[in-house]
Amino acid sequence: VIASGSAGTQAGLILGCAVAGISAPVTGVCVGTIGDKQRAKLARVLDELRAYVPAMPSNLDIILDETQVGEGYGQPSAAGIAALQLVARQEAILLDPVYTSKAMAGLLAAVAKGQFAPQEKVLFWHTGGAQVLPAYASSFTGMHLPGQG
Repeated sequence: VIASGSAGTQAGLILGCAVAGISAPVTGVCVGTIGDKQRAKLARVLDELRAYVPAMPSNLDIILDETQVGEGYGQPSAAGIAALQLVARQEAILLDPVYTSKAMAGLLAAVAKGQFAPQEKVLFWHTGGAQVLPAYASSFTGMHLPGQG
């Protein structure tokens, strides 16, 4: 499970899994763009990668979770902030409030819906971004953020 914004990291993971013979799905949680526009963005990046990987399979699965966009790119969502706070408190992992937090919210929602079997292994790909937390301090209640003095 990964945040899907520019689609570059998701495309790279899809391609890497395909080339390595790994059949695991790579689910991108949309953080700003949804529908055909995001799907086309991801397909375009995959097509660009074909120039570098001639043996790239042609039928790569594009899996997008469009449920976590909220008000759009760069805007925190309530579910994302809740996911950020939960992961910070439970795992001491800092997510950013507009990208990886939405991806984690998507993962938590999928788990709550039973989309993963209890014995299934799930990888969350954290792409960073915690350094922007202080810029979104007004989105948090009861949390001390790095850089807040």
